[in-house]
Amino acid sequence: MTTMVREVLEPDVDALQELLEACTDHTQQVTGYPTGPSDALSTLLQVPEGAAADAKRVLGAWCGGRLLGVVDIVLAHPDARTATIGLLLVHPEARRAGLGGALQSGAARVASTAGLDRLRVGVVDTAAPGAAGFLERSGWMPEGDAVPYRYDRLTSIARHWSVPVREDGVMTSEQGYGDDHESGWSFGLHHVLLAIPAGSEDALRAFYLGVLGMAEVAKPPALAARGGLWVRADRLELHLGVEADFRPAKKAHPGIRVRDLDALVRHLEANGVAVERDESLFPGHRRCYAADPVGNRLEFIERDGTVPSW
Repeated sequence: MTTMVREVLEPDVDALQELLEACTDHTQQVTGYPTGPSDALSTLLQVPEGAAADAKRVLGAWCGGRLLGVVDIVLAHPDARTATIGLLLVHPEARRAGLGGALQSGAARVASTAGLDRLRVGVVDTAAPGAAGFLERSGWMPEGDAVPYRYDRLTSIARHWSVPVREDGVMTSEQGYGDDHESGWSFGLHHVLLAIPAGSEDALRAFYLGVLGMAEVAKPPALAARGGLWVRADRLELHLGVEADFRPAKKAHPGIRVRDLDALVRHLEANGVAVERDESLFPGHRRCYAADPVGNRLEFIERDGTVPSW
């Protein structure tokens, strides 16, 4: 069924209230209370202190006449080039179907039309497990702040994330460049396989577990009998498989996202790992290369906060 993103207006207040009540789990996480009976009207009308009275825009993702997602945007707040997202919700029945991305794209178009070039959002720690992962997958970058947050009896920490918006109203994809594309197959990377020589498992454990801080994942017995090991950390899983005629991968390599490239470089070098920096050829990114104990090439890459263009 076709999804349409359009502005949510006062005649839509009942549909918005129904959506907010379906998402009362989020309301509980950020206020300590379930959704209230007038929350929809407040979402449509209220603006934060310091924002213009007419700065609020609310967009909805509509499917078959039903409101299944919402994003509220405050223009030119907290500064003249930024649009702040105050709320982004998707109905529990419609999550993981691309509506969050569609709403973000709508917010980016609204910001661009208003002459703004950045989206910003605050994530409260009590709601962070799902929200932070979603933002990171969508190409947002953490600003690194930690602001005390209080709503009545609920106290927490709010952390801000931001993402650039291009002049044509496109928010860069998770990769940071080009548009996202839906194939209908929900493609995603499960793991990367690297070849290793027989008998190198302990040296590789010292590197991947000891230096990089990854965790070893138990292999199925039939695969464990072949040697090698599986390691995992955050959203990355590597399978290190024994190859009889092993040659280290010098050209083919995984490109591994990191949050603080400089800190990682210092950590690697402190542990005796040689690092090769390369920050000139990939616009919008900073990256470096290192090798594991058997010579496999690893790339570590971080967005630099600019909008890549070429």
